[in-house]
Amino acid sequence: MNHFGIRQAPNVNWCKELRWRSPPSPNTVALVSYPGSGNTWLRYLLQQVTGIVTGSIYMDYGLRVHGFPAENITDGSVLVVKTHEAPPLEPSKFKSAIILIRNPRDAILFQLMWC
Repeated sequence: MNHFGIRQAPNVNWCKELRWRSPPSPNTVALVSYPGSGNTWLRYLLQQVTGIVTGSIYMDYGLRVHGFPAENITDGSVLVVKTHEAPPLEPSKFKSAIILIRNPRDAILFQLMWC
């Protein structure tokens, strides 16, 4: 981490050039998980395979500068929207959801390592 608290990581070499969904979908899909369950890893894989950016209800500047340009974007211009909120704060915003589940012990231990 640098002195701003931003994770230092190499830039990502994308398999496909990243693009926004065009035209935007009227159906926004939530990608819901407990923190530490691999939500960002799944977003990375989805972006690699499809070339379409994934969004988030959060603004993680470290992710934004390292290959996730749609942090804090929650509309149909992205493939899925990361959230740890269940149910989401704005349930009418999402038409469907993908729920990502990891062994709870592993997810909790992962979170404890960062405390």
